[in-house]
Amino acid sequence: MSSGKNSERRQSRRAARQEAAQKAAKRKKQVTVFSVAGVAILLAAALILVPRLGGGETSAIAIAPDPVANLAHDGQTLGDPNAPVKVVEWANYQCPFCNQFWQTSESTLVNDYIATGKVHFEYNDLTFQWQESVDASEAATCAMDQGKFWQYHDTLFKNQKAENSGGFSRSRLKTMAKDMGLDMNKFNDCFDGHKTADQVKASDQKAQQSNINSTPTFFVNGVQVQNYTGWGSVKAAIDAALAGQ
Repeated sequence: MSSGKNSERRQSRRAARQEAAQKAAKRKKQVTVFSVAGVAILLAAALILVPRLGGGETSAIAIAPDPVANLAHDGQTLGDPNAPVKVVEWANYQCPFCNQFWQTSESTLVNDYIATGKVHFEYNDLTFQWQESVDASEAATCAMDQGKFWQYHDTLFKNQKAENSGGFSRSRLKTMAKDMGLDMNKFNDCFDGHKTADQVKASDQKAQQSNINSTPTFFVNGVQVQNYTGWGSVKAAIDAALAGQ
């Protein structure tokens, strides 16, 4: 009798161990599946949020539409110069946070504030002496001579790649100008002759004199936007300036 009970207990313990092992194997399989899925999600998010990485000199060039066809503009400024609020941006064409502002917020700034006569906007270069940033800024300033600064500005941000990866090689910058329909004789004469180099250097020097050492940096009516966190911080400064008029 006792022997029979012991046998039953052994069988019961064996069955419990087998069940526990099966459950453990199932949990391990689930963890593996979730881990793979998690990695896939993170990779997909990275591809969505950081499309600028890779491509370099061999990637296709996309030309941005002219953003100022029906908007007052003069050189590197947009809007009515008599607008009550003046917004000044210091940026770098290879800066990912500048690109983020351009992608997510600049159209709102243009449509809600500049086009409505509330804001006059000015763009300034801060190249940090990165060669491709210097070349991009010189090229955009050459495009300004043909009234196409803002379209070239947008095209640069639209085609931003990893820093100094060839995305803004001199040959690609010329292709952007050609695909945009610029007069290439005029553009090449300006760009190859570095005729806008002094203007770009002067912008860098002005930034240094103003203790501006990061991009993007914004000023609203001459006051720097502190603790920049994106469009929300710039919008708050603009709205406060408008409320004080």
